[in-house]
Amino acid sequence: MDYRSSRGLKRAQVDQLRASQWVKEHRNCLLTGPTGSGKTYLGCALGVQACREGYRTLYFYAPKFFRALESARADGSLLQWLKKLARPPLIIIDDLGIASVPGKLYREFLEVLDDRQGQGATLITSQFPVNQLCRVNSNLNCV
Repeated sequence: MDYRSSRGLKRAQVDQLRASQWVKEHRNCLLTGPTGSGKTYLGCALGVQACREGYRTLYFYAPKFFRALESARADGSLLQWLKKLARPPLIIIDDLGIASVPGKLYREFLEVLDDRQGQGATLITSQFPVNQLCRVNSNLNCV
């Protein structure tokens, strides 16, 4: 791992995430930074570490996640898919905000996050800081 100050990574924070205690405690993690800064690499590395520690992990590239969500709604399997997403100890959603998503899908995404609250950990990567995510995706209700 490259810890040069230009990358903004802090060894202590990465070590703390690598320990996977946050997964055990059903906490969430948001990794933000510019394109090429290593968000996906770090997110996947944390997912692999969680797997090594026995935590089942699902990974989704955000645009494909939303297409799958839309397909599940269209074919009537949405409830079943939402239940499937609530179970794993860790879900990784990579590159949130990279593509425009209709409001209905964002509401269902928020339902997924709500269902997982206290039940599992979620790691999200995005090239947008939180305040820009809210502006880029007007469907998100940020406070």
